[in-house]
Amino acid sequence: MKKARFPLWGKLALSTAIPMALVAIGVTVFFNSRAASSARALAVDHAKTLIAQMARKFGKGISINDDKDLSANLRALSETSEIDYAVVRRADGSTLVGSDGRDPKLKLEADQEIMTRKDDEVLHLVHAVSYEEVRVGTIHLGFALRTLNEEIAANNRVALFVSLLAAAVGLVIGLLMGGVLARPIRQLADYATHVVVAGDLTQPLKVHSSDEVGVLAASLRQMVESQRRTLLSVKSSADNLTKVSSQLATIGDAVADGSTTIKARVDDTSSAMRSVGESLGGLESSVERLQMGAKRTSRAIGDMDQENRGVIANVRAMASSVEETSSAISEMASSVGETAKNIDDLSKTLQKTLGATEQIEKAIKEVRDNAAHTKELSSKAAENAQSGGAALAQTLRGIEKIRESSQVVEQAMQTLAGSIQHIGDVIGVIEDVTKQTNLLALNAAIIASQAGEHGRGFTIVADEIKSLADRTQSSTRQITGLVTTIREESSHALDAATTGMRSVEDGLEVGRRADSAFSEIVASANESSRMVRTIAAVTEQQTRAAQDVSSAVLRVTKNAEQIKSAAIEQAKSAEHIARSAEHMRGLTANVSSSTETQAASSTLAVQAIRSVNEAAASVQQAQKAQGLETERALAAASGIKNVGQEQEESVQKLESVIEDVKSEVHEFQEELKRFRI
Repeated sequence: MKKARFPLWGKLALSTAIPMALVAIGVTVFFNSRAASSARALAVDHAKTLIAQMARKFGKGISINDDKDLSANLRALSETSEIDYAVVRRADGSTLVGSDGRDPKLKLEADQEIMTRKDDEVLHLVHAVSYEEVRVGTIHLGFALRTLNEEIAANNRVALFVSLLAAAVGLVIGLLMGGVLARPIRQLADYATHVVVAGDLTQPLKVHSSDEVGVLAASLRQMVESQRRTLLSVKSSADNLTKVSSQLATIGDAVADGSTTIKARVDDTSSAMRSVGESLGGLESSVERLQMGAKRTSRAIGDMDQENRGVIANVRAMASSVEETSSAISEMASSVGETAKNIDDLSKTLQKTLGATEQIEKAIKEVRDNAAHTKELSSKAAENAQSGGAALAQTLRGIEKIRESSQVVEQAMQTLAGSIQHIGDVIGVIEDVTKQTNLLALNAAIIASQAGEHGRGFTIVADEIKSLADRTQSSTRQITGLVTTIREESSHALDAATTGMRSVEDGLEVGRRADSAFSEIVASANESSRMVRTIAAVTEQQTRAAQDVSSAVLRVTKNAEQIKSAAIEQAKSAEHIARSAEHMRGLTANVSSSTETQAASSTLAVQAIRSVNEAAASVQQAQKAQGLETERALAAASGIKNVGQEQEESVQKLESVIEDVKSEVHEFQEELKRFRI
């Protein structure tokens, strides 16, 4: 603390001694001047009375020029110490008796009876002398003032001594009073210095009195205690703010990890969905090949059916011919040529039928292979859809965790906002205390101005209190700035957390739609797999039917060859006609039976091909629906990925805001360390 150039006790001592000395000097000077004036007035009155008596007494002597009597009276008068000179003059101004060494020779006017003039040592008087109402002369008298001046000087010396004594007494009293009054004020100044400069609010204020200094000390003690409680509250809020910042940092790390997990899960889901799309593309090509094979098989079976109808007609014609041959051998020669021709036509038809049957068998094998491949692709698509659904479920669980973390972040930010609002209230209290401190300083200044010289000590205290108020106001402004920055950063963090929360909700909703789409995809894949299995079963039945048709056509072909050989032999040898006819009848029956079987097999093959076409159409529709669902799932996965990226950006912003909050809290705590509370 800087020491005062002139201490308060000295000022109080001088302020007491100087007024007392001035009062004493003023009183003594006043009374001395009054006494001197009174003494001079009395001397003048005495001189006037004396000269008036002499004028009455010397009138007759002056009128008769009795200088002896006048001289005797003047000598008797001059023996006193009061008379400096005495002169009697006639009416014409000539001296009758007396010595006029110091006589200024004053002259009276015609109507003037007495005249006085005073210098430093002599009072000069002139009085007219009349006898029987006729002015006969004048008396000139010098009244000495030396004795009076000596008495006045002695009185002045006494007054000066009394004034010096009063000043000494006042100085002693001032020193005593200054020590008594300055001690508590010095304690207040030292206390204010500790509080303002060192920031130590734990120092006790040992001033206890019931006067204005005591009131000021009590107010200062209450102000410091209020500031100490306020700073304790602010420190507690700062600690809570530090904890909240740490929690926010932990939550931000968790949200960042969740965002990374979501991104990885979304990438896995997208990869699985692409695999599903590729599988669906392969399934689509397989279904198209299946439909093309089914169409070729349908056309081949149609051709075979037409050939079968021709064969049936030929067989019926051949049976009729055999019957006619049996009933009329006479017409055998003419019928043999026709029969040979019919058999040749039958052989050609059977060759065509055999080729068509081979084509049908090849087409059915191709359909079977395509169905098996389609079955594998459908199973793979179902497995990929199930794995994609599982990955999406994990993604949804991650998003749910992020949503919970975002809720915790939002609650923490709301708690932070409440703490900041509490800090704002505390700062409002500090501002009120600062205003009260300024009022205390103003009151101290008013008290100092009212007390005059005695109140200069209050001016020091008022300055210290004003300095304390200024420092407190400056710290309050800094804290207000920090709290405003923290409030803005907390508002940004709360907005980022709210945006992240909305993004997480959107991502969760998109994930749920994607999960629904995956469920539909899995159902479609299962339905496609079931249809493909049905197609495979139908294809197996068709394969077996085609094999039966092929066997029947082969048998018919062999029978036709045999009939052809028999016809040739019939042409060569008529004697074997009967036996050949009987044998022809049996062969015709077999051909008819084989043809009927082939017709039935063709009908079954046509129905199977239709079933294959219908199943292929269903598979194609299911594949298209599955493709649409896959596209929806890919779009949902892309949306989830975008949400994850937005969440990651929000987390980065949140981490930046958290770092800013930590920095502001650190500065806030460093500012609080200046105070001991």
